[in-house]
Amino acid sequence: MTSGFYLTKSENESELLSQYATIDTSSLCVEQANLALEQLQKESLYDISYVDHELSGKINNTEIADAMLCLPIFYDNRWSTYIDGQKVTAYNINGGLTGISISPGEHDVRLAYSDPMIYVSICISGLALMGMALYLLLYRKRNFSRNERQKLYRCTAVILIPCMILVILLYERHTGEDNSIRKRLASGETIITQYGYDSTTATQFSFWTVETADSFSIIDGGIPAMADLVRTVIKEHNNHVDNWIITHPHTDHMGAFNRIMQDDAVSITIDHLYTVEFPLEVYEQIARDVDDIDTYYTFLDTTQTLKDKNILSVEYLHEGDTLHLGDSQLKVYSEYTPEIIERNLDLPNSSSLIFKISGKKQSMLFFADFEDAELADKLYEKYGHELDALHRKPIPILLKIHSFI
Repeated sequence: MTSGFYLTKSENESELLSQYATIDTSSLCVEQANLALEQLQKESLYDISYVDHELSGKINNTEIADAMLCLPIFYDNRWSTYIDGQKVTAYNINGGLTGISISPGEHDVRLAYSDPMIYVSICISGLALMGMALYLLLYRKRNFSRNERQKLYRCTAVILIPCMILVILLYERHTGEDNSIRKRLASGETIITQYGYDSTTATQFSFWTVETADSFSIIDGGIPAMADLVRTVIKEHNNHVDNWIITHPHTDHMGAFNRIMQDDAVSITIDHLYTVEFPLEVYEQIARDVDDIDTYYTFLDTTQTLKDKNILSVEYLHEGDTLHLGDSQLKVYSEYTPEIIERNLDLPNSSSLIFKISGKKQSMLFFADFEDAELADKLYEKYGHELDALHRKPIPILLKIHSFI
C-alpha cells in the first residue's frame, strides 16, 4: 500500500525540489489481489459482439444497488446507449471513458455509433460539385450575355444559400448542446465538472466546479499555472462565484486562487470563501519542503488585504457544517483535529475538508488529499452508512481537458 507520494516543483515548474514514497510491503497480498480481480471479471461485459457501428454484450450486476459499468471506449455523445432495448444516458467517467449506470440483475447492453456530420458533409460535397459543374458549363462561353450573367448569379446563389443554411444548422447544433446543459440545470440537476490540464510540466492539482440553476461554486482551483484557465471559467459565469471552497493549503489546491486574487480581485466577485482552520504556529514547526508553506503565507496575506479593503473575508468550515449550493447540499464530515498533531501526521493533507455534495437522487463524496487510514476508520465508525453512496446513482461528471500553448 502506498501511503504517500508527492512531487513538488518550484513556481517555474522546472526544478524538482522533493519526492518521497513509502511502501508497506506487509500489506501486499497476492491472493487478495487475485480474488478482487476474479470478482471484477465475474461482473464484466460478456458475450460481446461488434458489427459495423454497433457494440453489444451482456452484464450481470450481482450487487443490491445500481453500479457503474465502465467501458474502455472514449466518451463521445455520438454513441447511443441502450439497456434492455431502452435508451439510457451515458456518462463521461474515469478520465474520459464511457460509463453506464446498471441496475441489479442481468441486462443486455448495446451501443450504436451515429455521426450526423457524415450526411452534412455529403450534402456540402454534393452541392459543391453541382455548383462547380454548372459554373464550368457557363464558363465555356467567354463572352457572357446579360442572360448568361444572370444564370451565373443564380448558379452562385444555388451554391451559397444552401451552404449558409448548413452553417446555421451546424451553429444551432453546437449551441443546442449548451442549451441542453441549461435545461438540465433548470430541471434541478447539479453538474460537477473536473478540469484537466494538458501540460508536460504540470504537477498534480485539483480544480472542480459545481453548477446548479442558481449557483456557481469552485472547489480548490489548482496550481498557479492554471490561473488563466480558472479565470476563463469564472468569466463564463459573469465573473461571479457564489462559493469558493479550498480543501487545504497546498499549492496544487490554492495556488491558482492566490495568483488570481493578487491580480484580479477587483474584477471578480466571490460571495463566500471557505477553507479549513488549523494552528499556524504548529504548521510552521512541522512543515516540510514539499508542503511549500510560502503558498499558505501568500494566501493569508492576500486574504487579509482583501478583508482590509472590505472585498472578501475567509470563512472556516467545521465538521457538521452544511452549505446550500442551489438545489444541492454540501455537508462537512472532517477537518483539522488535534490528533493529527499528536500522532505527527501530515498536517495539511490530514486536515483536508471531507464533504459530500448531495442532490435529490445523487451524491458525491470529496476527500481532497485526506490519507490517514486510522482517521478514516474513526470517521466511518462515527457516520457509518451516511458516507455510503450505494443507495444513490453516481453523479454525472463532465471531464474537461484544456490545452494551453
